[in-house]
Order: sequence, then C-alpha cells, then structure tokens
Amino acid sequence: MSTNLFFVLLLIGVIAMVIGPIMMLQPTSLQRRQEQLRSRAIELGLRVKVTSLPRQATDLEAPEAIPMYYFSPPQEREERDGQKQGGTWLLFRGAYEHETNFNGHWMWHGTGRAGSVEQAKLRYLLPQLPASVLAVGKSPEGVSVYWTEAGGVPTLEQLAQRLKEFASV
Repeated sequence: MSTNLFFVLLLIGVIAMVIGPIMMLQPTSLQRRQEQLRSRAIELGLRVKVTSLPRQATDLEAPEAIPMYYFSPPQEREERDGQKQGGTWLLFRGAYEHETNFNGHWMWHGTGRAGSVEQAKLRYLLPQLPASVLAVGKSPEGVSVYWTEAGGVPTLEQLAQRLKEFASV
C-alpha cells in the first residue's frame, strides 16, 4: 500500500515539475493588456517604445521606464504658413500650476521649445489629455506622449487622434 502511495506522489511531483514551468511562461493579465494596447497602437499608426523620462532637477531617483507612444508623420513640415516650426522639445506635467509653467501645469525640459504655431496648438491640446499622460514631446521620431497606459483602448484611441492632429501642425 505504501509503495502505491509513493508512486502516486512521485507521479504527481513529476507532473508538477513538467507543468509548473510551462504555466510560468504564460503571460500575466497585465502583459496581455499591454500587448492588446500596443497592438492596437500599431493598428492606429502609432509606434511604442519603452523608455525613461529625462531626469528633472527635483527627482531624487532616476525615473522608471514608461511607454512612449509616438506618431511619425509621413513627411515633416519645417515651415507652415511662413512660420518656422520648433525643433526638439519636451513638456512635463508638473505637480502644481505655476505662472512660469507653460499653460498651467506643464514645464519645459531643457532649452528646446515649440514654435509659435505648435505652442498655439499645445494650448488647445494639453487640457484634453488625461492625467495619465506625464509628458508630451517632439523629436526626430515624431510627436509623442509618455503615457502610463491607464484608461485602456478608449484612451489610446483618443491619444492617437490628438497626436495625429498635432502632427498636422
């Protein structure tokens, strides 16, 4: 009787050792959600890159990596309506509103600034962004948002529309 029990326990142990690692390879619900969001972003014409925001003077630690969703227009327009567009720039969402910030809570990072046409569009765009957007920027890659992915696919679709609107400036 004890021999049969030993073989049953041994069989259960072997099965657990085979199935356990296979189950650990399965994506978690968070990973499945991220994959769904990022696949939808590609369908919407966006690209996704996981990167860290630049460190600010007030940061005690280096910022954690965050997804950057960006839209690269087919062709960049250096000038529109006779006004030169700004170069590379980045706006952080600040913790508080201040008169030196751009449009309330938004703070410029570094010396880059948006051009006058871009700034006018930003004044319209920024209040429409959800609190889960931590930064907005423009670089050679295109226009981007650093987003915590809160709000799911509906928020992603709104962000994609806003990025495309802004890229048309």
